[in-house]
Amino acid sequence: MSEQVDSGQQDQDPPEEAIANDSPPASETAEAASPEAKRLVTLAVPPIDRLLVLLGAAAMVLSGLLSWIEVGSDAFPNFAGIGAGGGGIGFVVVLVGIALLSRRRQLDTANGAALGAFLASLVAVITLVDEADGIGMGAGAWVAMVGSLVALAGTSFGTMDPSRRPLRRVTHKAPATLGAALAVIASFWLDWSSGFSAGMAGSFPLPGGLDSDVATGYPVLILGVLVLLLLLGLLSPTASAVMQARMAMNIRMVGIAMAVLAVGDIAGSLMTSSLTGSGPVLTLVGALMVTRSVGSIPDADAGAETADATAT
Repeated sequence: MSEQVDSGQQDQDPPEEAIANDSPPASETAEAASPEAKRLVTLAVPPIDRLLVLLGAAAMVLSGLLSWIEVGSDAFPNFAGIGAGGGGIGFVVVLVGIALLSRRRQLDTANGAALGAFLASLVAVITLVDEADGIGMGAGAWVAMVGSLVALAGTSFGTMDPSRRPLRRVTHKAPATLGAALAVIASFWLDWSSGFSAGMAGSFPLPGGLDSDVATGYPVLILGVLVLLLLLGLLSPTASAVMQARMAMNIRMVGIAMAVLAVGDIAGSLMTSSLTGSGPVLTLVGALMVTRSVGSIPDADAGAETADATAT
C-alpha cells in the first residue's frame, strides 16, 4: 500500500518543476520579443519627379525672401523679391512655389505654372544683368531661376508616364486661336511696363514688349506662335486621338505659362506705382481664352483614349 502511494507521489511533479516545464525556453521568448523590441524606422522618399518639384518649389519660395537687386556694393536694405525689388516677378514666383508645395496639381497645370515662372525669372535675370546706373542683380533672381528650372524638370518627368497625363480636348478652337493671336500682337505691337525699368526710372512712354528693358514680349511671342502651330496640327487628318489629346494638353500648358508672364508684369507695375501697359493686359486676356478653350475628355471616351495610348 505504501509502495503505491510512493509511486503516485513520484508520478506527480512538484509545482516548481511543472511551471518550469510549461514555460517556453528562454531563447524562444527572446526570439518572439525581438521583432517588437526592434522596430525598423523607414524613411518614405517620394518619386524623383515629385522630389524635384518639392525642392524646386522650396527654392522658389526662398527666393522671395532674398534680394533681387543690389544698389551699390551691398544688398542692404534687402530688396526682397516679394516686394518691389522683384519687379512683380518675384511675387509670382513665390505664389507658384507655394501652389506646387501645397498639393499635387494636374500635370499640365503644374507644368505650365513652372514654365511661366522659369521664363519670368529668366527675363528678370537677363534684364538685371544689363541694368546700368549702379543697379545689379541679387541672389534672389538666381535662386528663382534655378528653383523654377528644377521644378519644371520634375513636372516634365511626370508627363513621360502616359498613364499620368491628363486627357484633354480643345473644345473651342476659335476662341483659342483668337486668344493666341491677341497674345502675339500684344507681345510686339503694344506698350508694356517693367518693374525694373519703367517703375524705377519713370520712363514715359512705356516701352514695348520686345524692348531690352522689358524683354517679356519674346517668350510671349514664342509661346503664342506655338499655340497657333498646335491648333493647326489639330486640323491634320493624320493626327490620332492620342496625339490630339497630347497637343491639347500642351496648348493648355502654354496658355498657363503666358498667364503667369502677364500677371508678373502687371504685378510689377502695381508694386512700383507705374502705369500698366496694354500689352500685359491683352496677353492675360488671350492666355485665359486659350486656357479656358481646353477641357477634359468625358469619362465615356477616357477609356478608349487610355486603351489607344497603351496600345501605341
